[in-house]
Amino acid sequence: MTSSLACIVLILYMEGRSLPDNGQKLIAQVVINRATKDGKSICDEMSKPSSYTFYHKKKVYMVDDIDALVKATVLGKEVLEKNTNPKYKPLGYLYFNECRLKKRFITEMKVRKIANMCYY
Repeated sequence: MTSSLACIVLILYMEGRSLPDNGQKLIAQVVINRATKDGKSICDEMSKPSSYTFYHKKKVYMVDDIDALVKATVLGKEVLEKNTNPKYKPLGYLYFNECRLKKRFITEMKVRKIANMCYY
């Protein structure tokens, strides 16, 4: 497993394991989009201050749902592989958060909602 895939899997598991497949894939795409935009690796993106709460709390988390971890691995790998195809045109979302938190981003941004997550 590459470090990029390991970081994507961790983000998907911690941030979106309860989401349907399309929601998890969109989270993975957001992470890739942000890393690409900033010229950073996916793991660098994960470690940016205030990006992913689970990473910055410095707590030890137990994987208690093996099926969700396997699913995150399969979906993360699929999205990473798609992004290596030069003909692939990813959706341009750069942010996601729970919709109940309201939009904390620029109001002119296009919003897509999947389950309880909003993508901007």
